Amino acid sequence: MAINDHGCAPMSKFGGRDFILAIQDSKKVGSVGVDKPPVSHESKQVITDSALNYAKSKNIPVERRFSTRKNETQLGSYFKNYSINWNQGQFKSLSIASLVTLDTTDKLFIFAHGNNFGVAYMADDTPINAMGDNAMALAKMLRQHGLTQVGLITFKACYVGRDRFLENFASALALNGIRAGWIKGYKGLAATVEKQGGGFTEEITNKNGTILVDNQRFKIVRGPGQVFEGRSFGRYVGQTSQADLRNFALLDEGAG
Repeated sequence: MAINDHGCAPMSKFGGRDFILAIQDSKKVGSVGVDKPPVSHESKQVITDSALNYAKSKNIPVERRFSTRKNETQLGSYFKNYSINWNQGQFKSLSIASLVTLDTTDKLFIFAHGNNFGVAYMADDTPINAMGDNAMALAKMLRQHGLTQVGLITFKACYVGRDRFLENFASALALNGIRAGWIKGYKGLAATVEKQGGGFTEEITNKNGTILVDNQRFKIVRGPGQVFEGRSFGRYVGQTSQADLRNFALLDEGAG
């Protein structure tokens, strides 16, 4: 088996590694001003279980799993107001260097609750500027924890691919100096299900309960930085449109 530049067997389709970031809802942080009510333990556990199913099926070690749910991290019992969590130690806590080792061959799974305006604690049901605000809040969070480049960011979250959140997020990445090959999100309600033969996938349904198939399920947009330009990996086509090139260039100038 071939060994990649990181000294381990390739795991992502781009020849690098898979990383997981589980982002839980919270009413205490976020850039949008609506104070969301606290979510339930059960709601949080959905995100945790989904992330762990993928981690185990793809053999992603704890060193490459991160969570904002502090009591399920390796340092969980040290945090204020600690409560027992049977998943303690299954994730690492986020720090300023957590995502610094990712490069353009790596893949970042983001597990969160979502809607067409954004994900997790950044998501808000008020449409005025929410989509852009949420995109920027997430991009800033990733940059603050070390991310500068990645091959693919794939959202395991509901509805983020239905409208233009992914496009807004690509622009927000550019403004924060993050290079990304592609960004993928689902167009409907997402539920993690086991695949025949092993592994897990997302079953995507619309509001009428109809299961979406093939390209109906998701949207893929090109990220900033011309990562893998001229190369393609199946559905991930390495061709940045002229309009996107101009937009990313202007945003990069603004970031500088």
